[in-house]
Amino acid sequence: MLAAVVAAAGLGVTAWGTLVSARVAEDQLAQSKVQNEERDRRQASRINWWEEWTAGTIGDDESVFIANRSLDPAYAWLWVEVTAKKDTNVGSFEKRATFTATWGTVPPCTLLSIPNSAMVMTGITPILNMNKEEEPRIILPDPDKYFTSIESFGFTDTNGKTWRRSGSDGELTLDPSPYKELNEYSSSRVIKREGVKTEPLDECGSNS
Repeated sequence: MLAAVVAAAGLGVTAWGTLVSARVAEDQLAQSKVQNEERDRRQASRINWWEEWTAGTIGDDESVFIANRSLDPAYAWLWVEVTAKKDTNVGSFEKRATFTATWGTVPPCTLLSIPNSAMVMTGITPILNMNKEEEPRIILPDPDKYFTSIESFGFTDTNGKTWRRSGSDGELTLDPSPYKELNEYSSSRVIKREGVKTEPLDECGSNS
């Protein structure tokens, strides 16, 4: 009888120990997840953008700046709003349209200065050739007929997480939808490289 009681007690202790170990493992996993999320956000917080222009003017002398102060590269793009000046239509654009403008990889500790002239996007639209097959055609809208504004700035970090900064207040949010390159027949654009300046940043933080 005593042996049975001792055995039962032993089983109880074992079960309790297993339960405690499982809970400790869960807590450690949850803590690790939180730490990883905090580390990712620290990296994301070091990647920013802003616009500058001369007081009293907006448009021709406007520049967009993208700064990557982290120690890892980031894949960046802009959500751009195009508005036709006056009552004109611009190429394939409506009087107001929003599309993705891809820059690509921004190296660590790097500042990009993108002039407004580079925001004239090289777009792809389908046409039919003699064989009735679709082929890409380059469209370069007339910058004298429209102006651009940045709706928001997005980038993907080295862990594959997609982040977005608001064009109004710069708020950083994690985008649950991963960024995907739009195909060549979509409304995706690639920012022109002409006139873009690249310079190193002295202040770069650790991502640890």
